[in-house]
Amino acid sequence: VVLADLHVRQDEFDEAERVIDAAEARINGMVEPALVGQYLLLARVELLLAKRDYDAALVVADGIVPAATTRYHDELPPSSLLVAAARGRAYIGKEDWVAAEASLREALALSPGRHSNMWLLSQVYRQTGQTEKEEEIRWQLLETQGRVAEYFELAKLFRLSGQPERVPEVLAMAVEHTPSLTQNYAALYALAGQYGSRLVIMQYPSFDLDSLHLYAPEAPGVTFIDNLHVFDADVEGYFFEPTYPNSFSHYTNRGAG
Repeated sequence: VVLADLHVRQDEFDEAERVIDAAEARINGMVEPALVGQYLLLARVELLLAKRDYDAALVVADGIVPAATTRYHDELPPSSLLVAAARGRAYIGKEDWVAAEASLREALALSPGRHSNMWLLSQVYRQTGQTEKEEEIRWQLLETQGRVAEYFELAKLFRLSGQPERVPEVLAMAVEHTPSLTQNYAALYALAGQYGSRLVIMQYPSFDLDSLHLYAPEAPGVTFIDNLHVFDADVEGYFFEPTYPNSFSHYTNRGAG
């Protein structure tokens, strides 16, 4: 499954299909054939999504029957979660926003802390002009999950939806409700000073230095990059979207860092 996924990520679709076919031919000799079988089907769904064959991806996803509880129940995400997320991605590809929302909300209910599904759901709401729904869900996630990234996602949402005046307040809330944010930067300052290193800090794209200084104040030996204007010469560069959103990372056209 992992090997097939690697081939898919490198657009080696024929190789990925050969790997999946070979594994399926040997499935009866495996320790957990039902479990492996559903993960191989999910790998085939990923392959079809990468090929933009969304209808075929939905057909395969609909045929996945969750395996009974296995010894790996606590280590592996339930297939129902992965199927719901895959269906959501397929419906996004088809621009069936209603079906995409339903599938991704199902996935989010199954695993509220899985950022990739909320990221996908946000794309649905931004495409359909329903940013108030995204805001509502992100506030709910803050109450139940407490991820500091939700504050930054809300700030980005406010900027994108024409409400930049709300950005300072939500970032101030992040600092107030997440003391570790300021503490971690203080620890970085101390380490840099201890080893004589130059510390360079960059804010999220499109936020000003004032918001950055809420948790990373100016200090000797610390350099700050004004990410509000760093994209002025290449506005489109900021809006690059990752094509494999299964981790929280920072993407450019050259890859993820």
